[in-house]
Amino acid sequence: MVFSIIFLFRGYGLFSSYSYFTAKWDIKNGNIQIISPGLPIFCSKDSEIKAVGAKYGFKVNHIGCIVSAQDMKGIEVYNNVVEQYLVQHNGTNWRKAYETEVDSLYRVAFGLPERSPEKGKAGN
Repeated sequence: MVFSIIFLFRGYGLFSSYSYFTAKWDIKNGNIQIISPGLPIFCSKDSEIKAVGAKYGFKVNHIGCIVSAQDMKGIEVYNNVVEQYLVQHNGTNWRKAYETEVDSLYRVAFGLPERSPEKGKAGN
């Protein structure tokens, strides 16, 4: 019985600050965020990048580089719940559109050429 409870707690990331339940709570309270281990990449387009996230209804919360295995499990569970919410809110292709917009802003900020359209893709 005790092992079953521990398994459930670990499976839902309950030994972490981020879990299934904290994700649901944050969504209910309008604090939609994707947790990102690591440090942010700072650039001249930071405000525009944040605006793109806001356009899709979330913000990115960078939590630093030192993250335990338990916290990583909790973050994975948390982000999966948020991802499901964002798919319902924005549609199934929202992430690709978001990443394309953010990538374009990083390219401008760091003086990199725009990506050429991929050959063989529909619509190109």
